[in-house]
Amino acid sequence: LDGVALVQGIATAVHTDRKAVAIRLPDGRQREEPYDALLIASGCTNGFWRRPPAFLSREDIEAVLRAEQKQLADATTVAVVGGGPSGVSVAYNLAMRHPAKAVHCFVSGEGVLPGYHPKTVARIEAKLVEGAGVVLHRHHRAVLPDATRRDALGSGPIAWTTGQPSFEADVVVWAVGAGQPNSSFLPPEMLTPEGFVAVDAFLRVAGGDGVVFAVGDIAAT
Repeated sequence: LDGVALVQGIATAVHTDRKAVAIRLPDGRQREEPYDALLIASGCTNGFWRRPPAFLSREDIEAVLRAEQKQLADATTVAVVGGGPSGVSVAYNLAMRHPAKAVHCFVSGEGVLPGYHPKTVARIEAKLVEGAGVVLHRHHRAVLPDATRRDALGSGPIAWTTGQPSFEADVVVWAVGAGQPNSSFLPPEMLTPEGFVAVDAFLRVAGGDGVVFAVGDIAAT
C-alpha cells in the first residue's frame, strides 16, 4: 500500500454529480473524498462474522476476538446452525481444536454443502463426522432469532420449524447466511430492489457515468 492514502471512516453518501464520497470520521467530523474512478467493495452483513460498519480500533477487534474465544472455550456443548462452508468449517475446526466438547451441526436438508458435487459432500461429511466427531443433525430448520438481535454467537435453546424437540446448547453459532448488503450510502439508482449493487457485464455500476465499478456482493444486470 505504498503511496496509498488510508482513511478510516464510514461512507455516508456518493455524489456522482461532483464525483465525491461523503465520509464520517471517528471523531464525528464529515469530509468528502474526490475521485476520478470509484471502486465499491463495501461487502455485506451476513448474520455470521460480518457485522454492520462501525469504528473499531485494533484493540476493539482483539477484545471481541478474545471474548468470543473464551465463550467457545468455556462451552461444553456447541451447536452450529448451518451446513454451508462457514458452518461446516466452524464445526470441524471446533471439534478438532476441542475434542472433549460436544459439537453438533444442524442442517436443514439431507446433508452439508447443498449444491456441491455428491463426492465432495460425502468426503466432507466423512471428515466432519468420522474424522472430527461432529454430531450431524439432518432436516433441522431453526427458528431464527430476530435479525437485529442475532450475532455470530448466541445460546440455546434452539427451536425448529421442522418439528423436532428444542435443543439446548451453551453456545450457538449462527452460520445461516442472511446476507444484507452494506449499501445504504449509495444512490437508489445504483441498487437492485434487494439493495445489492447493480452492475453490467464489465462491473460498471448503473448511474455511475462509466467510472464507478463494484466487486463482491453485487448483482449483474
